[in-house]
Amino acid sequence: VILADTEAHKVYTASLSKLPLEQYVAIPVGTDEVLFAPNEHPANAPAFQVFYYGAMVPLHGVEYLIEAAELLKDTPEISFLIAGKTARYEGKIADANNAGAHVTCLDWIDFNDVPRYISESAICVAGPFGGTVQSQYVVTGKTHQFLASSAVALVGRNEATVLFEDKKNALVVPQADAQALADTIRWAYEHRDKLASIGSNGRELYDQRFSSAHIQQHLAVVLQNL
Repeated sequence: VILADTEAHKVYTASLSKLPLEQYVAIPVGTDEVLFAPNEHPANAPAFQVFYYGAMVPLHGVEYLIEAAELLKDTPEISFLIAGKTARYEGKIADANNAGAHVTCLDWIDFNDVPRYISESAICVAGPFGGTVQSQYVVTGKTHQFLASSAVALVGRNEATVLFEDKKNALVVPQADAQALADTIRWAYEHRDKLASIGSNGRELYDQRFSSAHIQQHLAVVLQNL
């Protein structure tokens, strides 16, 4: 048995490897449900923070998020916190801020502190937005973390994200499109009263399709059939 993390990844990998599709099973990766759980939005949180953290690899498309931040420069209440290997985008971020964007960078955050940043943020950037081959078949690990936290996940549309319904259980945008990102973030800013419901529905989707209990059930069937 060969495990893949999404149905789309399963089909693509089987075709690429020229192996029978029946050998593959799609099992989501899930997340640490003790660390990532719903938390109240703190009273002293930033006005409207958009949070991204990660390794800044091409599939994530961080450059489009930076461009979106610049497109939203006329709304200073919308701020962006980008954490990780930001040196890769140091020039782009500096140019965006010089043009009026509101982007703060952190080179490192402790993994145990990620839930705090999630709870302080209005939107959590799950991606992927890179428009690469890999980005067409994955649901990022961050997506599971954000859904488990009842946070509003900003997801890139691809063959693996068909379970995500825009403005219902996530915010879903086309990949490699800074304007679409900016438009969706502005919509969320102008409809803040809808965000709690989107986050709650996202947690419900997590429980149904990505949770540890769901993974255990599927793995049990796989092991029984060996």
